[in-house]
Amino acid sequence: FRDRRVREAIDLAIDRADFVARAHHGLGQPVGQLVAAGVFGYADDLKPPARDLARARRLLAEAGFPDGFDVVLEHRSGRRADVVAAQLAEAGIRVRLRESLWPDLHGRLRRGEVAFYFGGVVAQTGESSDVLDGFVHTRDEARGYGVTNHSRYSNPKVDALIEAAGTTPGGIRRRDLLQEAMRLAMADLEFIPIAGLYDVYGVRDGIRFTPRLDLKLLGREIVRE
Repeated sequence: FRDRRVREAIDLAIDRADFVARAHHGLGQPVGQLVAAGVFGYADDLKPPARDLARARRLLAEAGFPDGFDVVLEHRSGRRADVVAAQLAEAGIRVRLRESLWPDLHGRLRRGEVAFYFGGVVAQTGESSDVLDGFVHTRDEARGYGVTNHSRYSNPKVDALIEAAGTTPGGIRRRDLLQEAMRLAMADLEFIPIAGLYDVYGVRDGIRFTPRLDLKLLGREIVRE
């Protein structure tokens, strides 16, 4: 995975629309960044790539893997990693899945013992800084950065943009800094975003409720009509 060509091959081997359809009954959208549309800091120009198995195979061959390679993909219980594994296999990346309960998997992630991981992140306040600060910034827990950066990803230019956004009041300038940080991080292909999943709510007649981007359910916002 240290060779960017391998990471790009993985990116191109994924059929995001097929993943959403097969794994989540169509309740989601393909994404090319770590947040979905509607989140503050989402960059409209970061589109998911079209699947290209031929190019993926060429990249693997250029990186020294003409016959592909074998790898273990770890995931927590409930994730549809089987769909991802089947797609990667078509490019020559032979995946063996390892499913673990979250307490065990989280501990090994924290210790840097997981090389290839399929999981998810959430922008809980509806702003991309939630993901960038904790998941993308170089680990620096003393300052509150990188607390969920289990991959040990580090890019000083990305860090600088994230920190600048953190000291910039909300508005266009803050949005621009968050978007540029996301662009640089996505260019490195350390992370391969696949889908932004929809949250599904059921509301009976006589109740007015509008879902929130931060996923919170506040009683004062659920109104009887």
